[in-house]
Amino acid sequence: MTMSFIAQRVKSFGKRAGYGNRFIFGLATVLAARALAQTPAPLEIAATPAEDQPAAIVVSAHNISKLPIRGFVIDVRFTDAAGHPLGHFTRIAMKPSLAGQPQYISPGEVLTNKKAIPIPQDPSSHYDIAIDSVVFGDGSKWGPAKLRESAKLIGLIQGSDQVK
Repeated sequence: MTMSFIAQRVKSFGKRAGYGNRFIFGLATVLAARALAQTPAPLEIAATPAEDQPAAIVVSAHNISKLPIRGFVIDVRFTDAAGHPLGHFTRIAMKPSLAGQPQYISPGEVLTNKKAIPIPQDPSSHYDIAIDSVVFGDGSKWGPAKLRESAKLIGLIQGSDQVK
C-alpha cells in the first residue's frame, strides 16, 4: 500500500465524516506518511561486474524482509560527473511459476538478474539503483510504484495466478 493511497483513502473518508473529524484524519494521514517513509527497504541491492561482458553490471537483490517476495522492479540510472543522464534501465524480477504454483523469493534469499546491464563508456559515469516496487507473497506492496513496469509486474502476477 503506497503512501499516496493511504493519504487518498484517509482524505476521502474524512470528507464523508464531517468537518470536525477532518483534523483527526489529516493527522492520521501525516502519521501514516511518516510510518511509510520510515519503513526500511525489503531488499538490499548489489551490482557486480558481469562475467561475460567487461562493460556491464549484473544486479542482485537480497530479501532482507521477513516476508516472501513475489516480485520487484528496480530502476538503474547512469549519469556523468555533472549529473547529466547517460542511460536508464528498468528490470522486473520474479520467479516463474512451477506447475501452476507461484514461486517466492524467500527471506534471506538472493536473486540475481542474469541479464547484464551495459555501462556507458564515459569514464566519469556512475549509477544509482532504486527499488520502484516490491510485491510480497500476501499481495501487499512496498515502494512508490511510479514506473509502468510496476503495473506490468502486477499484471504478470495476476496473469500467472489465473493460469493455475
